[in-house]
Amino acid sequence: MKKLPGIFLILLFSLNLFSKVNYDSWLKPPPSEQLDLEGIDDQKGVGRVFVPAMTDPENEPFYFIYKKNKLIKNSRMGTSSFLLPGLYTVRYGSGDVTQLMSQTIQIYKENVTYPKINWSGLTIKLIDENRNSIDNRYEIFRMNNAESYGFGYGAREEVGEHLSTWILQPGTYKITLNGQSFNTYIDFTTVELVKGELEQLTIVVDSESGHLIGAGILNQEENILLNTPSKLSTALHLNANANSDNSTDKNHSSTRISLIGQLDNKYIYEKDPFHIISKDLFDLGVSKETDTDFRISTDNISLRNTGLYYFSRFFGSYMRIDLQSHFFKEKVYSQNGDNFMKLSASGDTLQTYQNIKSLDVKPPFYPISIKEGLGFNFRILNHPQANLNIRSGFGMRQDVYRNVYSFLHTIHDENSPYNNYNVYQQNKSNYQEGIEISLLGNFQILRDVSYNTNADILFPFDKESSKSVDWEQTVNLKLFKYLSVDYRLNISYNKDVSDWFVLNQNLFLRVTYFLY
Repeated sequence: MKKLPGIFLILLFSLNLFSKVNYDSWLKPPPSEQLDLEGIDDQKGVGRVFVPAMTDPENEPFYFIYKKNKLIKNSRMGTSSFLLPGLYTVRYGSGDVTQLMSQTIQIYKENVTYPKINWSGLTIKLIDENRNSIDNRYEIFRMNNAESYGFGYGAREEVGEHLSTWILQPGTYKITLNGQSFNTYIDFTTVELVKGELEQLTIVVDSESGHLIGAGILNQEENILLNTPSKLSTALHLNANANSDNSTDKNHSSTRISLIGQLDNKYIYEKDPFHIISKDLFDLGVSKETDTDFRISTDNISLRNTGLYYFSRFFGSYMRIDLQSHFFKEKVYSQNGDNFMKLSASGDTLQTYQNIKSLDVKPPFYPISIKEGLGFNFRILNHPQANLNIRSGFGMRQDVYRNVYSFLHTIHDENSPYNNYNVYQQNKSNYQEGIEISLLGNFQILRDVSYNTNADILFPFDKESSKSVDWEQTVNLKLFKYLSVDYRLNISYNKDVSDWFVLNQNLFLRVTYFLY
């Protein structure tokens, strides 16, 4: 029997296999278009098999090629494999090796073979009632035989994680949460998978209890809203705070109790290869110590903006600009009245004060601290329970101290009737350029305990300038839906400002309400 021309075989094969598949549900184009986008030319004397992807190939499992029961090659779905002409077996799917699907294919010289699309796709997005992505664990069972296909996790898409795509046989599946077994009547949902189609399941989890409170396939409008590249969230926090701080005196820490309100805004734009994060935090708190009136004790403006461009899943470039400031003037207080002296940055006496109970040391908005950076980002870990990035590049720092004074020392003047003076000296503005290294990490230690770290080090080009270190660490313990405990430790060092590492510790009992 005379062989049909290769191009006719491909056309006939495509019409037979692809005509019954609905590609509207796929996030990728039809197989033939994917092949064109792959852009790899045929190789002389060999053929190839192309197994299409329904979503991003990076998020789909590998497929395996056997010849006479011997594994000869594996590749990700959505990519080609070149083979000598002959008969092969392709195995693919999620689960263990016994759960993979398989089919036999014939490879022809300098032709492309598409396996018959007899599988289904499934993505599972986990969110809370405020539409925040969460990374809880789930398990997938096949309904007709209670067989488990394994565990999966939600993805915190705001930090660059992506949903995994399950490649499964068509049929009905049961998804359970919180370690529940197949026989559970709580914390479960089911989904029906159709051959050749991708289902995008959304599961809603209560942020307080962790229990499933809703699940289903959203309509197109809701899915667009949930999957839009832009996400904005705003939360109000009320904190009860115990504070210990040695920033004014190396050997002594001051302690006070205060109430702090916070407005927390977060904007995220994510559309590969771009990733933009903007975090704005505004703190305003009051405190009352023994024999004092209510005073503004916490006053902070923190604006952080970072743009990322990923060349690959683990490597990209970044650009960032951060700003730190405050709203109101800051004073130091004396309960019974003290003597103060202000010095210029060069050490000249500007003014003396006798027997006063407060002294202005910072005007509104100053000091202003600005950090800019441009360089490369290395994603070391990208897991639902552990996310770690290292950045390195060109960095700049501007610390603008306009009429800002810091405690210098106490002097005893025998020639003055007022004797002791607490001396405050004007800070010099500081401008630095150099190489910066940053480490950013988010770790889910336990289900209700998370740890975040953000370390910045600048090595100035000017050898006479001191390197600067800023290291922020936060441990969060979630108690109830709106109640959590936050412990923050900020460590900073800049010899041009102080001769010691400044430790700032905060313990918050936090009540949170999400506006949207």
